[in-house]
Amino acid sequence: MPAEPAEISACEQEGVKFYYLANPVEYIGKGGHLTSVKIEKMRLGEPDKSGRRRPEPTGEYFELPFDSIIAAISQVPDVDIFTQENNYVADKILPVSRWQTAIVDESTMFTGLGNVFAGGDFRRGAATAIEAIADGRIAATAINRFLETGEIAAERMLFDSKKANTLQEVSPEEYSIYEKIERKEMPELPLIEAKNSFKEVELGFSEDDAVSEARRCLECGCFVNETCFLRKYCTDYVVNPAQFLGDKNKHPIDYSHPFIMRDANKCINCGRCIRTCAEIQGPAVLGYIYRGFATLVAPEFGDSLTKTSCLSCGKCIDVCPVGALMQRTVHYKFNPHPKDISLQNCGLCGVGCFIQTETQAGIVTRVTTPQEEPAFNGKNLCFKGRFGWQSFYDKDRLKVPLFRENGIFKEIGWQEAIDLIAKEISLCSSKRFEISPYISLEEMLMLQRAAHKYETELSANPVFSAFSDVFLNLSPQKEPYKILDDFEEYVVYGELNQVLATLIRLQQRKGKKLTLVNYPENAFCRFADAVYANLAEVQATDKTLFIYNQNRISEQEAFALWCFASEQGTDNLLVSTDFRNHLGFLAMQPDFSPSSSDFVLSWGVYPALANQAKFSVAIMPFEDKKAPVDLLIPAPNFLEMEGTALSDLGQITKSANPANSIIINELMRLFYTLNWIHPNSAEVPFWNQEAEKLLLTLQNYVPAKFEPSAVKIAELSKTIKFIPAQAEKHITALFEQGKKATSFSGRLISSSTNM
Repeated sequence: MPAEPAEISACEQEGVKFYYLANPVEYIGKGGHLTSVKIEKMRLGEPDKSGRRRPEPTGEYFELPFDSIIAAISQVPDVDIFTQENNYVADKILPVSRWQTAIVDESTMFTGLGNVFAGGDFRRGAATAIEAIADGRIAATAINRFLETGEIAAERMLFDSKKANTLQEVSPEEYSIYEKIERKEMPELPLIEAKNSFKEVELGFSEDDAVSEARRCLECGCFVNETCFLRKYCTDYVVNPAQFLGDKNKHPIDYSHPFIMRDANKCINCGRCIRTCAEIQGPAVLGYIYRGFATLVAPEFGDSLTKTSCLSCGKCIDVCPVGALMQRTVHYKFNPHPKDISLQNCGLCGVGCFIQTETQAGIVTRVTTPQEEPAFNGKNLCFKGRFGWQSFYDKDRLKVPLFRENGIFKEIGWQEAIDLIAKEISLCSSKRFEISPYISLEEMLMLQRAAHKYETELSANPVFSAFSDVFLNLSPQKEPYKILDDFEEYVVYGELNQVLATLIRLQQRKGKKLTLVNYPENAFCRFADAVYANLAEVQATDKTLFIYNQNRISEQEAFALWCFASEQGTDNLLVSTDFRNHLGFLAMQPDFSPSSSDFVLSWGVYPALANQAKFSVAIMPFEDKKAPVDLLIPAPNFLEMEGTALSDLGQITKSANPANSIIINELMRLFYTLNWIHPNSAEVPFWNQEAEKLLLTLQNYVPAKFEPSAVKIAELSKTIKFIPAQAEKHITALFEQGKKATSFSGRLISSSTNM
């Protein structure tokens, strides 16, 4: 009977004695009970054609006392039933070998008769469960093809590129960069108890030990195995690696960048990453180095990406057809196992890029662009969208309410927070509820219901208002960025969101003109057809689109641009922001007048006059020891709730809660317990519907016509008015990591700072 070495060792440890080259020939009993077994000694005969030495009888016997016999079932199939005529298949006996196993086509598991497939022990004889599962997979694929096409054909074998054919052939140098960590021993029952009971012998690892063991895995599998174009083409053309023997380059894998792993061994030197970085993104940090067979793609002099002007946008990863450039995350060990995929919009600025999230074990592990049907942003994401979301897994993430007592915040439970708010609000005569453009429509509508309970309207910090608010079109648009197609020249005033700048660059590559005014010096500037320090130098036409970010220039500069654009024509301004839900925020019509209240609660930012309130509450995503409020309550981010926003240019953006967070559920429980919303409305779908209703009311929205004389110029700010999202500080800190060399903590031997 076959057994694994570990099974044999475990048996011997529990006192089981093995007799080798021994064959039971007779069971001896008395009164219907087994008393002993007669055993014949065997010897190994001469090798047969296969080289195997078969056991042969010697005629020598010995007897041992036994009181039980356990029959090993399923070792030899019972094939007698197939000799019966009523069990014939297509009037034939099922083909069976002399070892009483089914004879099948190993590429399909088809027996060749009727529609009978066979696998597992019935095909192999005594074997392992995993081998039986493998047979089942092959059979299932063939059966599926048979049911769909009526043909039985083998699945095309996928091409696999390997370091070697066997593990023994892999050089130990391949793993020299990894720290060797001994395997932890599985805790087991005491030997005496294991011998005398049927309890599970292996007790299982503690959580810490289980995590430690999982981290030992080197994750040798290719992370893009299912999407690699090289693998696809090699499979299509039935490439046999054995026909292409020769020298191989062996390059060290570059783990020095915290977000981008470079494996030159997988690079096919197609140059996509080089051209994308140089011709679209601008930094041009990649190029070919060395010559001939040794050529590879790398930064200049083979340095780390952390020593370059890399934007960490990850566009090189998206255009790489193989696994030479891979995404890394700072909070999760990447692996090639299947992920749960969901599609939604990014919520870290007003562009609202369409993204694909990958989730594993309830944790978002990767954000990229949809591979099959990219949206308006194509394969373009900025650092925030592709990597910045990881800041929401920082140790400072707010997970439970925090109450400030004697100047120090301490954790309290959700029910304690509810009781505290109920007590304090009952003592306050005036209430103020503030929204911000960083939260979804659903969250705004919930807070509006709370405000209405106290016969007050929503408020907002006046910093979020601008003279241009009344001139913006709030009606939802299906393809808002199509506006870029309607113009022949773009005048960009001040810095833009990275993806919007990339979309403009792609239009410029079609022959359109790009003019930059007062743009900060960076890689994007070298693409400009003209660069000016002020607007007066610009020559524009009715085919010129003027573009700016409301949060990156002053109101006076924005007003001057509006005036200049209005002289050239109408509907020729594209106003972008760093707000997730700017137009939705304006649609809620909050009161921007600053006024103090006894009780104030804000969502997404701190209350404007929190220091003048008797009790102040802020719903925020991160902990903050210096928060100017009495109570901090966790807020969901754009990956943690199913929400809606009306972002720049009237684009409706959606979030899908790929993180499976329940924070919004806790907030709804808080709201209905405080009688701010009805219990029947404490469900996310209800607020999704309310958001849709609001959007419908905006379908025919008509903005005010821009009239310079209607603007109070004296009240326009000379400096930039902006309160950044709380996450911005954490994202910036994360971006700065991209300038420092890193390595895998606990896995790779390195002298650099660990992540």
